[in-house]
Formats: sequence, structure tokens, C-alpha cells
Amino acid sequence: MKVERVGGRLTRLFRRDTLLIKILSSYFIIVIVLLSVFSFVLFRTYSNKSIEQISQTSENFISQSYYIADTMLINVYYNFYQLFNNSMDNDLNYGLYVDKPDKFADQDVLKKLKQYVKSNPLIGSIYIYNSKADRVLFSISEVGEGTSGFDSCKCRMGCFDFY
Repeated sequence: MKVERVGGRLTRLFRRDTLLIKILSSYFIIVIVLLSVFSFVLFRTYSNKSIEQISQTSENFISQSYYIADTMLINVYYNFYQLFNNSMDNDLNYGLYVDKPDKFADQDVLKKLKQYVKSNPLIGSIYIYNSKADRVLFSISEVGEGTSGFDSCKCRMGCFDFY
């Protein structure tokens, strides 16, 4: 019963005093507008900070990936530099500079090339072009005559494909 009396009193009060209704409704509208603006500003600030942080993190990951790939490429080049400058390794020098083909020496060169391809998973194949004999030795097959079927990169001394 008290609930009905209080409700009845409030309805009588609101009916009698329209100014009170207008003031309360204007406060309610102002509070809703202020909360909406505040929420929008917070959302905008948070989303901008999040986008900035995601961009920075992505940039760092890309930079790290580039650095790792560059380091691996430098290591591969250094290994092949050591391979071709090793004075005790006459097989590869044969493949590069000898005029007359020799099947047994070619097999030794191919074995050595296949070993280097198997030792590094980043290397798909190695091509050695002997300009004196006009032939190509490559690790994925046998000896090829001339340069037909190879692009210009693969016909330079010690060019290799990466995966």
C-alpha cells in the first residue's frame, strides 16, 4: 500500500509541477549527451592508441624478419665464398675452369654440390657455369651443355636458388 501511495504522490507531483519535469528531463538529456561525448572521446583515443601500438608491433616484427632473412642470406653467401676460395677443394675449381669435360670429375663436383644443397635447407639448387667449356653443372640434375634453358642469373659463376 505504501508503494501505491508513493507512486500516487509522485504522479500528482509531476502533474502539478511541469517545470520540475522539464528540469529533470533536460538534466537527463544533458547527462546522456555528456556521457555519449565522453564515451566517443574515450573510444577514439583508445582506438588510435591501439592502432598505433599494432602498427609499431607489426613494424618491429617485419624488421626482425628482415634482419633474420638478411643474416641467413649473408651466412649462405659466406659459406659459398669459403667453398669457392678453399684452396684444398679442387673439385669445384675443376667445374669452373677446366676446358675438357671428365665424367668422373663431373660426378665429384655434382656430389659436392648436392652435399652443400642438403646441408642448408634454404638452398634449392646450385648452378656453376664454366664459360671455357660452355656448360653448366647444377646440383638438381646432371651436366648440361650450353646455356639454353637457364636464365641469365643461373648462368653466372656460383649462382644459387633460394626457397
